[in-house]
Amino acid sequence: FQSSRMLENEIHEANDSLLEQFRSVMDGRFADMKRLSFELGWNLKVRQLLYSNKYLNYPNDFYYDLYQITQDLNVYKTSFPQIDLFYIYLAKEKLMLLPNLYREAAFGYQLLHADQALPFESWKWLVESGGSPGFIPSVRITEDGVPTKTVAYVAAHPYDNGLPVGTNIVMIDRSRIIGAVDKMELFNKGHVAIYNEKNELLVSSLDESMLAGLPLAGMTGDKPTFWQDGERRFEVSVIRSADTNLKYVTLIPSGIFWEKAQ
Repeated sequence: FQSSRMLENEIHEANDSLLEQFRSVMDGRFADMKRLSFELGWNLKVRQLLYSNKYLNYPNDFYYDLYQITQDLNVYKTSFPQIDLFYIYLAKEKLMLLPNLYREAAFGYQLLHADQALPFESWKWLVESGGSPGFIPSVRITEDGVPTKTVAYVAAHPYDNGLPVGTNIVMIDRSRIIGAVDKMELFNKGHVAIYNEKNELLVSSLDESMLAGLPLAGMTGDKPTFWQDGERRFEVSVIRSADTNLKYVTLIPSGIFWEKAQ
């Protein structure tokens, strides 16, 4: 019994170590998204476009300056190859600024987001309301025309005269995040999930419906919690991001512990 308890403690310590590794890798990915959004917000050409009175006197410069910004965005695209999609939405002009090009809002939505998981009105509210919800589950359309689930980082630019001026949208595909987990020595029979501060599921290696009953609110992260889902029993561990309000969850089938203990 004592040796079994010692082995169980060793397994828990090993899993805690892997959970820390998981957090470190994921924090790096999400930090990249925030850093790109920060770069977009402090780009001098973007700030001039959003806040200066230049175009009252030089209206013909507007579209040339738009072009210049899209060229800057192309440089960011090269610098952040791990980002799958990003753009700046201009609320007043209803334009999307992307690397190398810009698009009118409705056309850009059709190209990049048209899917029942993100209806046009929901997307429009997201980019025009002036809110900054941070990390949220979302969807994008790939160059092949395939809807792909993503994690989006959404951050509005500061208001001007009480009105929203623009919003940054930065996205990483869920498959890219899961791929990063797969490269780690992480629970070859276990599962991972990531939640935002509202407990919305961002990423999971399990089907979303299978996590519907997970009592996330009652999990403190101090110690693993056992969770029964039908015939399956998991040991669930929760750790908070070191940099954001995200929560990282691992689910290890209880049977693995007994296999190792035998």
